[in-house]
Amino acid sequence: MHHALEIEEILLNIFGRCRLPAWQSPTSDLPALARTCRTFKEPALDLLWRELYSPSPLAQCLPDASHQLIPMRKYLFSRPLTQAEGDILRSYTRRIRVLQDSGVGLGWKSVRTFLNHPTTEPLFPNLRHLRGHFVPDNMHLLHLPLPSLVSLIFVGVCTENLPMFENSLESFPEFAPNTKSLHIGVCLPSDVRFDTYFSGYICLWRNLEHVSCPRVALDVGTLVHLSRAPALTRLAFKQSATLPDQIASSGSPLVFSNLQHLELRSQSWASVSRLLSQTQLPVITHFSASIGDYASKQNLSSFWTTLRTSNVGHTIQELKLVQMYASCDGPVPNDIKLLLGFKDLQPCMAFNNLRRMDFDIQCNESLTGSDVLALSLACPHLEHLVIHHKMIIGIPGTDRDDFDGIPPSCSVGLLPDFGWSSHRGF
Repeated sequence: MHHALEIEEILLNIFGRCRLPAWQSPTSDLPALARTCRTFKEPALDLLWRELYSPSPLAQCLPDASHQLIPMRKYLFSRPLTQAEGDILRSYTRRIRVLQDSGVGLGWKSVRTFLNHPTTEPLFPNLRHLRGHFVPDNMHLLHLPLPSLVSLIFVGVCTENLPMFENSLESFPEFAPNTKSLHIGVCLPSDVRFDTYFSGYICLWRNLEHVSCPRVALDVGTLVHLSRAPALTRLAFKQSATLPDQIASSGSPLVFSNLQHLELRSQSWASVSRLLSQTQLPVITHFSASIGDYASKQNLSSFWTTLRTSNVGHTIQELKLVQMYASCDGPVPNDIKLLLGFKDLQPCMAFNNLRRMDFDIQCNESLTGSDVLALSLACPHLEHLVIHHKMIIGIPGTDRDDFDGIPPSCSVGLLPDFGWSSHRGF
């Protein structure tokens, strides 16, 4: 064997090309490499077990006498694991870095066997990313000590499993104290009690960098805690109607020193504007707001004014405004629908760093070629302007030679009526 193949980094690079993503059809290359020789065994097994989409392969590594396969393709353990079986299990679980539990493979009673394996060492000592749907079969994962976990993504929390989720959440910050990224997706109506409950547990983590709970209304105390988190760069949450008043009553604005991405869900344009006016975001680059009520010229004008006076406009690069159609009573009648014209977008010309604007709101456009050209020239970094899923950057109804005045960095796409598009450069 060549000496180069004794270097683990080289083997990992070579073996990595034999590894398919876990969601694709399985391959026998890595198991075959692991059985080739002792030099190949460890790096091949590390890659084979790095990502796991179901816990059931772990059961298949144990002696048949310890479990049986029951209907619904779940494994049932009839007795506790022995010390030898626990050692076999840990020889594989220590290699797992990503676990995307689909909720199949092991029932809750069988999982208790794993929880009570004959050792005090963590079952997944090197697990860094945990993702899955919150269902009864996988809620046990939040009861495991996960000392290396940095990212938690759980979706599908609904009214039926809410008590179980709350029970699991109570001890999880203690079991996974180093979590940096937290994403919780809930499918339930507005629940003030749950919002308060969940907000309290966010405060137990000290090193959060990303927090995404777009359907959970965080209270002012939680936002104060997050504003003091020096590493926080991304935040998504639902804004309650009373949040601006709560911040105002505290007597000082919220200061997020390193927050770069902010995503809000709010019922009104006025609430978003008030929140921005009471929050300092010195390095914000991406802002997105999903808003419940209809857009109007007054709402849009107030929003631009807030961006300008709060200094958000000086750093922002991507801006997205979305109308939450579910909260509206069907399409907006044409007689009250916003007619978006040049004057409505003209305030954007003061935001020199804008690269993308996306307006997913019900409106009609009345932009001429001269209007779009003026916007393109005033915003030298602007690459995309999208209005209601239509690319608007460009001059409608003119020839290619007439586009010389637009900065070369701009993408150009016309409304469907004009049937011409080009991208990046002329």
